[in-house]
Amino acid sequence: MNVLIVDDERHVRDAVQLLVPWHKYGFDTCYMAASVSEACALLSQVRIELAIVDVVIGEEFGMEIAEYIQNHAISTRTIVISGHDDFQYVRAMFILGSLEYLLKPIEQEPLLKAVEKAVADIRREEPPMAEPDEQQSKALMQEIAEYLQKNYSQRIRQQEIADMFFLNREYLSRAFKKYIGTGMARYLQDLRIQEAERLLLHTDLQIQEIADRVGFFDAKYFSLQFRKQTGMSPLQYRQEHKK
Repeated sequence: MNVLIVDDERHVRDAVQLLVPWHKYGFDTCYMAASVSEACALLSQVRIELAIVDVVIGEEFGMEIAEYIQNHAISTRTIVISGHDDFQYVRAMFILGSLEYLLKPIEQEPLLKAVEKAVADIRREEPPMAEPDEQQSKALMQEIAEYLQKNYSQRIRQQEIADMFFLNREYLSRAFKKYIGTGMARYLQDLRIQEAERLLLHTDLQIQEIADRVGFFDAKYFSLQFRKQTGMSPLQYRQEHKK
């Protein structure tokens, strides 16, 4: 197995590497990345079973790595490390499937417990599930897309959807992207942003209220994702488009 440590601070990367006897837990190689682009490049080239990711990486965000993992159907578990004032982003990482949260400065005992939890999750054998044929898969992915359209305002995790429809999570990721044309995380985010645009133009709801209604639950994270997708903040969008 391989582990990836992502943090823009060299001393944090080195500390995480030194605090864990990686070979004891079955890890052969410990990779390092100082940016989101470096991390995603490694994830595309090397099988990474565990990623330990800082929530704020310079001017970038660890949630971009979590989204990359989801959108590309990569079976990498993630552990979050964070400073004191990053909890709104930590919550977003949990929504994207992270297993554990560690506060800086990193201490050995909680780090080891988090790694043990991740290894147990990696090694846990999923029950055998027969993959549907192509026609069944297409119909099932459409059904899942319709479910997301009706429930985008809820907290939704990919594993929960897989369990609900009796599918393997990795298969669900691959099939959804194949038959719907985009990854599930991106599809869900598009639904939420589209509804947020409608609410900004046709209601006087506050930004936090809109974030809650469309499934983001945090105004800062919502604003970050809205700007990322539209090129402007929610307030700017309202001011420029509302008649």
